[in-house]
Amino acid sequence: MDINKAVDQISEIHKHLAKSEIFYGYKPQTVLTVGIAAFIMAAIQSWWLIPKSDFIFLVQWLATGSVIVAIIGGNIIYNYLKNGSNFEIHQMSKVFLQFVPSLVAGFIITGIMMIFESSAVEYLPGIWALLFSLGIFSMRPYLPRMVGYVALFYLIAGTVLLYLVRYSLSFTPWGMGLTFGTGHLFAALILHLDIERKA
Repeated sequence: MDINKAVDQISEIHKHLAKSEIFYGYKPQTVLTVGIAAFIMAAIQSWWLIPKSDFIFLVQWLATGSVIVAIIGGNIIYNYLKNGSNFEIHQMSKVFLQFVPSLVAGFIITGIMMIFESSAVEYLPGIWALLFSLGIFSMRPYLPRMVGYVALFYLIAGTVLLYLVRYSLSFTPWGMGLTFGTGHLFAALILHLDIERKA
């Protein structure tokens, strides 16, 4: 048997297995909706429900984030449990477990800062963006390759937000809205292009 041919066949099998590992539970339409929701929340906070304290600002964004996570997560879980195979359900759990540590770290840091009313709460938007970036990087092996650019965007945006703390521009509605709104619109575009390419 030709060894080179065998190696090529193994490589081809590996490529097919890698493709089957891609998680397609995140729908471009849903991610796009999240991005639009972030812009809407920023507009509402800026023009109508102007936060009177840091605590109210945090509560409003945490409530928005919790609703979004519940909608996206609930939708993915429902669809996979209803229509997915055992392999797809197992794959979904693997992807979620990759993101959970970043999510838990974000809740712990936020909770501690809120409980002790720390003046460091101004750093939270930047910290959230950095943790979101790490979460996406950890899920990248199971998502379309271009998603790495979304993670890089959040990494850069988080760094910029941390820098803007010195100018009191980080802890603002549009600091959050532009970061997470733009990031999700970028992600929706990449997911859409990947689906088009696959088709």
